[in-house]
Amino acid sequence: MFRIIAALIRRVNTLLLVLRGVQMGKGALVGRLVNIPRNTGSISIGANTYIDDYGALLSYTVQGREGKISVGSNLYANRYLILDCIESITIGDGSRIGPFVFITDHNYNTSVPGNLKENDLVSGPVHIGKNVWIGAHAVILKGVTIGDNAIIGAGAVVTHDVPDGSTVKGIPAKP
Repeated sequence: MFRIIAALIRRVNTLLLVLRGVQMGKGALVGRLVNIPRNTGSISIGANTYIDDYGALLSYTVQGREGKISVGSNLYANRYLILDCIESITIGDGSRIGPFVFITDHNYNTSVPGNLKENDLVSGPVHIGKNVWIGAHAVILKGVTIGDNAIIGAGAVVTHDVPDGSTVKGIPAKP
């Protein structure tokens, strides 16, 4: 009985997001309490993709630009995924994302002294290729491109591009 209720909740959550403007491919589902609080029209989730419980897809409007999030087809993202976007985050088809992964395309320009404000943000698009495996608790930072078939080790902090088929791990992530 619990499984039936949980499946119904996922379908209702998905329908509510579609009604709010999220572009969802056929067979795409989101889990319980996946938070998409704003800019829903700038978010697309591919067919047969599942984003598990308690995640957040955050697209902000900063300096007149609206962040774009594009999640591919046949993708699985485990619990507590956070995508934090002011420019663009793209994740390719067939990728697998472990729990507690954080992906952002911006941070504060810490070279500016004083109180940090919205205009102090610096950004760079994040592109994650097809069939990428991202381990639990990994962090992917602004301006990074991860090639197809790459593996990002659990707990890695990715600060530079990762070539196709490479495996990286550590802080900062290295081959």
